Amino acid sequence: MLEKELSPITIGGDDFKVLRDNGALYIDKTNFIMDLIKDTAVVTLVSRPRRFGKTLNLSMMRYFFDIRVDYSYLFNGLNIKEFDKYNEYVNKYPVISLSLKECKQDSYDDFLKELKDIVATVYFEYKYILDKDLYSVADKNYFNDILSLSADISAYKKCLLILSRMLYQYYEKEVYIFLDEYDAPIQAGWLNDYYDEIVLFMQAFMGSAFKGNTALKQGLITGVTRVSGADLFSSFNNLSVCSVIETKYSQYFGFTKEEVISMLDKYNLSDQYNAIKEMYDGYLFGKTNIYNPWSILSYLNDTEHTIKPYWVNTGGTDIVKRVIEESDIGIKQQFDNLIITKSIVDVVISENLSLNNMNDNDIWSLLVYAGYLTPIEFIDSSYYVEGSRGITLRVPNMEVGYNLKVIISNWFKEKIGSKSSLSIAVKECDMASFKKEFERLVITSFSYYDVTETQDEYFYHAFVLGLMASSSFKIESNKEVGYGRPDIIASNEEYCYIFELKKCENRSFDKTIKQAFKQIEEKKYNINYQDKKIIKIAIAFDKKKCKVEYRGENILI
Repeated sequence: MLEKELSPITIGGDDFKVLRDNGALYIDKTNFIMDLIKDTAVVTLVSRPRRFGKTLNLSMMRYFFDIRVDYSYLFNGLNIKEFDKYNEYVNKYPVISLSLKECKQDSYDDFLKELKDIVATVYFEYKYILDKDLYSVADKNYFNDILSLSADISAYKKCLLILSRMLYQYYEKEVYIFLDEYDAPIQAGWLNDYYDEIVLFMQAFMGSAFKGNTALKQGLITGVTRVSGADLFSSFNNLSVCSVIETKYSQYFGFTKEEVISMLDKYNLSDQYNAIKEMYDGYLFGKTNIYNPWSILSYLNDTEHTIKPYWVNTGGTDIVKRVIEESDIGIKQQFDNLIITKSIVDVVISENLSLNNMNDNDIWSLLVYAGYLTPIEFIDSSYYVEGSRGITLRVPNMEVGYNLKVIISNWFKEKIGSKSSLSIAVKECDMASFKKEFERLVITSFSYYDVTETQDEYFYHAFVLGLMASSSFKIESNKEVGYGRPDIIASNEEYCYIFELKKCENRSFDKTIKQAFKQIEEKKYNINYQDKKIIKIAIAFDKKKCKVEYRGENILI
């Protein structure tokens, strides 16, 4: 009976009107409209991770301001109705709204084709304005060339500017311009080697619309990061940047604790709050604690309400993986350690990111903006000052931790080569094959990374983590068990692998192996796994050389 009374949930629904018309679950973020109206900034850039409600919020804005149709019924029962200037603004202004989130082409030419289609669609919505004799022959010809896709590419650099001026002439009112996912083509350009071209184009495309445009009422831009380079945002009309580390608008992207508690109560799932908090909570946007909205809605929509990673399967990791893969050895070490410790210290957040020539702080800042890391505490503006103290970043929650393990697992798959025989050996508990293949891969593959004496510990730990994470085992790293903290424990319903990794002492592999087994046994690392077949694995390493030995418990191997 309860299920029939619940609002339907739309996963990935980013059209405000469709959600409201269908009576779908909607978490009221309409006070964002009021705050934007009150904002003195002419142009606002909001950066948030993927799937955190950017497109839906811009859709909400469009339906609120759009002068063409009375959409006021969509806002019945929502907070914005209490705004004292509601009637002055609802459906009273011309709006230009477009999204570049699909502009992720493999080449610059393909990007231009996609952009032409997007712009033509926007222009087509306003084709009726040409019925009035208000415009010059040049403007009419320009408009028709855009519609017919025959305009020269240089014409598109000012397409938002010209349309906004024509709308201003028609309605005699300034225009709202909403640009969603502005950095999607920039990221695609970086991934596909047309970064310089796309940045120069976007500089002109956005600059003409948002710099010195007298027809502009307000502009709202969304993306994952604030990209620097080619003066992309220079001299914008009073630009306000609202990233994940700013307090402004922090509650409008993602779900707050109160919103999550209310949803769980509505769906009779309040008893699951602690588990949901551990899996999907943990983001700190400004001073606001935020839950991942995509994962919360996916969980609620799951008929069995399974608490599992949902956000990890939504894509968008290409740029993160490539940045890590192309970083220097120091970053790789820190990333490996991040998987283990769940935090990284002494980072200075970069306000602007240039994807070319990224330094260490840029890389960690990108992971913050993309939603893979979050500050442990509120960051004020003093952190941007050169020479300022570094901050500590942490993995927000279990879901992101799982996502990072997937990234490092794939990294080893791609860079070290296929581990199919090694994975099969793990799955089938074929320890003789495991030992032989592990030692072979170390000798043949670790040279790729130029492993040194001070680096080998990171690589061996990361290698084992990557191997086991790709084998559907539950992974516990440096977790307190028995009387100590084993390096890695990987378990499933049948097996438990206990790994102890030790740097070789005095070039004596046999002695180091004995010490590793002694530690496993004396510290009782097996104490919580007596119902499983236990395999103790000792790995002694010295740079690019290693020795693997194993012992079975409750099993013959």
